[in-house]
Amino acid sequence: MWHDILSRGSTRRVEVFCQEGFVWLEDEFRGPLHIQTSAGTEVRACPSPAWVDELPLAHDEIGLALRAYVEADRGFVDAITQGRAPDPGLEVALEAHRLVDAAYRSAAQGGQPIDLRREGATQG
Repeated sequence: MWHDILSRGSTRRVEVFCQEGFVWLEDEFRGPLHIQTSAGTEVRACPSPAWVDELPLAHDEIGLALRAYVEADRGFVDAITQGRAPDPGLEVALEAHRLVDAAYRSAAQGGQPIDLRREGATQG
């Protein structure tokens, strides 16, 4: 969820709770990624490729914002110029949108579960 608190920085904490796990990021594109299950907690680094840090971008809000998306943008442009399908593709994007839509619908219904498996069978 995006905030509208002008006195707060713009990095996002992302949390995903599952039945048998919890995953979170303190900074949505730099990480690190924390994975917690009954077996314990694992922390994975999420460094950008060296070429991203070498870009001549300022270290202000605009430069940091550009760094957040430049790797994905380059992947898309490379795929198009090389005549191959971008990865992830449209199917992954649609699934992500279905998941977010289900979360909003669940919240609007007081937390009622939304069965995406059943919906996927009726939509396909």
